[in-house]
Amino acid sequence: MGDRAYASALSRGQLADEQSLTLHTPVKLKRGQQRLDAAEKTYPTYVSRMRQPIESLFNWLIEKVQLQNGSKIRSEKGALLHCMGRLAAALYIMLFNP
Repeated sequence: MGDRAYASALSRGQLADEQSLTLHTPVKLKRGQQRLDAAEKTYPTYVSRMRQPIESLFNWLIEKVQLQNGSKIRSEKGALLHCMGRLAAALYIMLFNP
């Protein structure tokens, strides 16, 4: 599930070829189009409902363990260590801090 910003044919093709993934994004009006049909109106609601729990989890991670605060990381190993450490801290908080 992704934002409309990722809806390009190139992005969809790369994900399909490299990772065997299908990208689902909300439908947006094309240039000159006045309105969406019934199916096109329903699909964005479906995508939003699927994305909402994911967005909530990311927000919780950012608030609790500052997952995005990695400005001094300079290597791939450092980034992995930072992420895994922060995720371990998040699991600890989730398990032992009601």
